[in-house]
Amino acid sequence: MPFDGAGNFTRLYDWTDDAAAAVDITASRFDDEMDGMVTGMELAVLRDGQNSPTADLPMATQKHTNVGNAAARNQYAAAGQVQDNALQYGGTSGGTANAQTLSPTPAITSYATGSKWLFKVGAGLTNTGATTMQISGIASPKNIYSFDGVALVGGELVDGRWYEITYDGTQFRLTGIPRRGTFTPVLTPAGGSLTHSTQIGVYRIVDDLVFIHILLGISATSSPTGALTVTGLPVASANTANHHYTFEAGHAPGTTQFILSTLSGFKMSVSLAENSTTLLLKSIADADGAIGDLATSLKNGAAAFCITGFYRRASA
Repeated sequence: MPFDGAGNFTRLYDWTDDAAAAVDITASRFDDEMDGMVTGMELAVLRDGQNSPTADLPMATQKHTNVGNAAARNQYAAAGQVQDNALQYGGTSGGTANAQTLSPTPAITSYATGSKWLFKVGAGLTNTGATTMQISGIASPKNIYSFDGVALVGGELVDGRWYEITYDGTQFRLTGIPRRGTFTPVLTPAGGSLTHSTQIGVYRIVDDLVFIHILLGISATSSPTGALTVTGLPVASANTANHHYTFEAGHAPGTTQFILSTLSGFKMSVSLAENSTTLLLKSIADADGAIGDLATSLKNGAAAFCITGFYRRASA
């Protein structure tokens, strides 16, 4: 072997020693010597890329310098690419509003669980409903879901804004963007009946908190009695002790979670039990009074309620 395993080239013969020992230079001995040199040269890595290493190359703390940027997945990255997040930057999205595309450099060949992509929504591509993302032209575009795994409904991806998505092994999830939407609240008395004129509910979910705003209008009632319930909250409350929330109009809110304003001037309390999607409304005699029958405040006729607050949701 021309190399000794430690990087030192070893010759077969020494011509000076041969001369001193009266050993002739023969064709066979010369060929052996040159064959060893050829073998040694063939083990060298050529700078023009004619051959390739056959084992790992220890760098002994040395660096490759003045390297180019990686242009394919099987090339190592320059530190500048990593620092600039170039390998996870998808650029400006293309495609259509609800079927968007990204073309990063280098291109990917498959979706990898945990991979993240930063991108800017292209001009005119604000989504209007459920949305998919296709990267590098890979077949079968993947759905984009909210951070907690719910399909988009429209308006989450806004033209010209920046977003990050993470692939969870099945679909992409928006990272750090609250889930929002609408729901239809239903107001029902314990006794009697009422007619709705307005039923508006909007919500936003941030981590495990659900922020809601409800506007309810009543155009007519028929002998309502007892407490009112508001059903239809978007997700259930947490099933955990000490998560029963109440706010009474006229009291300082402190650490409570709901504010109720009744446009007709009624005073009421709002509460939400654990593991529930139903708010409970009760009338109160005054700011410090006991909870009473709703019928003492709500008579036949029109009224309006606005409820704003937040609660901790059940585990997603």
